[in-house]
Amino acid sequence: MPKPDPKVLLGKEMRGLFGVPEGYYLMGCDGSNLEGMIAAAGAFEFDGGEYLRIMMEEDAHERNARAYTIAAGKEVTRSGGKGITYG
Repeated sequence: MPKPDPKVLLGKEMRGLFGVPEGYYLMGCDGSNLEGMIAAAGAFEFDGGEYLRIMMEEDAHERNARAYTIAAGKEVTRSGGKGITYG
């Protein structure tokens, strides 16, 4: 997946900004993805794994933005879709 914006720091870049003492490790976590996977696990028995498939094969924020655009009758961006999902 392409980087969304050159100003955005991803995984290794973000972890490179921090140091940890010798013998310790710094691990990164995508909180948004974790939230989505937890939701997919909760929905599994009801949707047969459809939300899990979306999380694994698509960009869930892009898909939500498309759905919200239709529902709202106006353009909802990927970034805007994130806030709606959170809310």
